[in-house]
Parts: sequence; structure tokens; C-alpha cells
Amino acid sequence: MNSETIRNRKDLNIAFARMEKLWGAEPGSSDGNELENLAVLIEQYEKEHYPMPTEKNDIRTNDQ
Repeated sequence: MNSETIRNRKDLNIAFARMEKLWGAEPGSSDGNELENLAVLIEQYEKEHYPMPTEKNDIRTNDQ
């Protein structure tokens, strides 16, 4: 995994582990910036691979 892409579950786990080490870093510092970038990358990966159901794509809706 590089710091610009999370391609698979292994990369995701590496990103979470790194994020845990950086937790509490000063905002604006190099560690703080890396932490923020990891948060964005993780969010993007999760949105793509684990989308939250919405009324449009939910299998069951209230009117069924």
C-alpha cells in the first residue's frame, strides 16, 4: 500500500494500523496530515466496497 491508494483489504488493514499509530497527532503537522489523508482514503475505499443502503438500493423498503 502506498499513501495514495487503498486497493484491497490488506491495504485497508495496513492503513488502519498506521492510522492507529498516528492517532492524536497535532493537526497541521506531518503526522497530522498523514492521519487526515488516511482517513480520506479509508472513507473512499469503504464507500466503494461497503456502501450503506439507501432507500433506492435497499432490498426492502417500507412499502413492500
